[in-house]
Amino acid sequence: MSQKSDEVSGMQADCNKATSDLKETTDELEELEAYRADLHGQCDFIIKNFDLRAEARENEIEAIGEAKAILSGAK
Repeated sequence: MSQKSDEVSGMQADCNKATSDLKETTDELEELEAYRADLHGQCDFIIKNFDLRAEARENEIEAIGEAKAILSGAK
């Protein structure tokens, strides 16, 4: 009888440990899902505005080239 009680106690401890591990894993998965959703939103923003940003960058490069040409002529 005492051997069975010891086995039950051991199994109960294992069950408590497994439950605790499951809770920690579930919490970590929820945090990772929130992080993934945030990254997805950032990627969507970049993709949505890529053409606009590329055009602005091209305009900036042209303006720098014009400024260089003006400054080269001023020497």
